[in-house]
Formats: sequence, C-alpha cells, structure tokens
Amino acid sequence: MTGAAFLLACAAVAQSYEIRVGAMVSPTIFTIGDRVVYEAAFTVPAGFKAVLGATVFADWEVFGTRAAPPRQLPGGAVEQRVLVAMTAWTTSVTATPAMPFVINAPGVKPQKVTVPAVSVTVVSVLARAEDKSNLRGPKGMIGYRVWWPWILGAIALVAVAAGIWYWRRRRRLKELEALGLLPGVPRRPPDEVAREALDALLASPLLEEGQVKLFYIELGDILRRYLEGRFGVPALDLTTAELLPELRAVGALRDLTADIRLFFDTCDLVKFAKFVPDRSDIDADVARARTLVDATAPRARKLVDLTSPRAPEPAERSVAGPAGGVR
Repeated sequence: MTGAAFLLACAAVAQSYEIRVGAMVSPTIFTIGDRVVYEAAFTVPAGFKAVLGATVFADWEVFGTRAAPPRQLPGGAVEQRVLVAMTAWTTSVTATPAMPFVINAPGVKPQKVTVPAVSVTVVSVLARAEDKSNLRGPKGMIGYRVWWPWILGAIALVAVAAGIWYWRRRRRLKELEALGLLPGVPRRPPDEVAREALDALLASPLLEEGQVKLFYIELGDILRRYLEGRFGVPALDLTTAELLPELRAVGALRDLTADIRLFFDTCDLVKFAKFVPDRSDIDADVARARTLVDATAPRARKLVDLTSPRAPEPAERSVAGPAGGVR
C-alpha cells in the first residue's frame, strides 16, 4: 500500500492534526473493462471525514464510491476507508490516477488531500486468449431493409389524393348550391344575401377602428360569393387573374368584366400592397360592388304559392311569336 502524511491546522483552537493516507488496488493486473476496487485509507482524528473530490479521469471510468465503517485506533484516532469501483479502457495506463479527496471536520477548514497513485498492469483481452488462430473480425451491420421511405411516400400519396378529392367535392357542392340543387338546403337569392352583407359591412366598426384591410377583404369576398352563387363560378378559390377568364365566359358578365377587374384590383392593392384609400374612395368601392350586384341580379321574381297544387314556374323573359306562341 502506498502512503503519505499531511498536517491540518484548526484555526479555532490553534492546533494541528496529522493525517496519514494510503491506497491499494485489487487486483493490480486486469484486462480492459474489468472492474477493480481502489481503496483509500485515512488515519484521522475522531470527527474527521474523507470524501472523494472528483469522479472523472482520463482513460479511467468511476462506477461508484462507498465508505467502509470506520475503525477505532489506539490514541483516539480513527481509520476511514473509501472504496472506489473503477476500470481502465486502455492498456497504456501503468497506474491509477492520483485520487483527490477533501477532509472535512467541524471547526476545521476543508483540506484537499491527494492520495498517491497505485501501479497497475492492464492487459489486452487477446493476450489471454488460448487459441488466437480462431479469432475473427467483427461482423458488419445486419442489412435490415429500410421501409420508412416507402411508408412516408405512401402516406404522402394518400394525403395528396385526399386533398384532391376534398377540393373537387367542395367545388362540386358549391356548384350545386349555386344552382339550388342541394337537397334539404333552402337557398336564398345570392343578390339578396350580397345586399345584406354589404349593409352589415358598412354597419360594422371596422372602419372606425382603422381595420381598412379587413374591411376590403370582406368586401371582396362578398362580391366573390355573389358571383359564385349567381353564376356558378368558383370565385372564392381563384385569384383575380384566374377569375377574369372565367367571368368572360359568362355571357351576362362579358360587358362588366372591366368594372369587376377594377374592383378586385383595388381590393388587392389594399390587401397586399398596403394601399389605404380615403373614405370617399371606400364609399365609391362599396357602391361599385352594389351596382355590380344590381346589374347582374335577376330582373324580376314572381312569388310562387308552394301550397298550390299547380304552381306556375317563374320565367325571366318570354317573347310572343307571330302565332301567339312563346319562343
């Protein structure tokens, strides 16, 4: 066992104490990764306690520490032993590290004490092999087949297909709703809905609160919903550039395409270019939307008595021919 002696001073009573330390390792010859026990022994006055001050060392790994029960010595001294389980991971080490400990006691300033290193021999596992000719190199990784790319690809395809199906179904439902063909859904005239929405928008506090952008977003959506409900054009799903060709294909809107384009261009400037119109321009844009609704709404409606056994079907226009027929 290697050993050393230290002197500690107690400032409270102006007294010095002698501390003897020693260390041993069991076993001193071992292979890489084998667990060994480093035992540090301290001869100290009663009331003193030794604690390991570090657990990280180069080429060594500490698994844990344990204090053995103290042993009383003649003269009032006490022998304390601290057991440290550790191992080395290389054959290049020839000794344990010099282990740092801290000695604590009431009225005594903590004192750092270094226990001397102990010589050891670390041998390779191959050195103890009886038949070295049968040793083989490590096998490579098992070639598991990777399925994750295929699974993620399948999920992506399903998601795309579901998105396309939902978009087409939503568009078809809107077309049926615009034509009044959805069963069980009472359909109000789109121009009536649009006029009410314009009145509600003007009565809202958006302009008073300075929310001009939100005001124009709703203003543009009102006309888009009207065009979609009145003519079956998917106006809510298209940009302004995509919507104009669809509107030109509607005969009733062909002469109004320029006015509709001017209206939506103004809405886009407010929404995307941070353009802030004054109140007179806002009122003019609302009036323009109302004019477009009035100009494209059905000219007349006939009230139909649904309780009548033979209710007449409304017709927007009829032309009497020479023989009194309708063409």
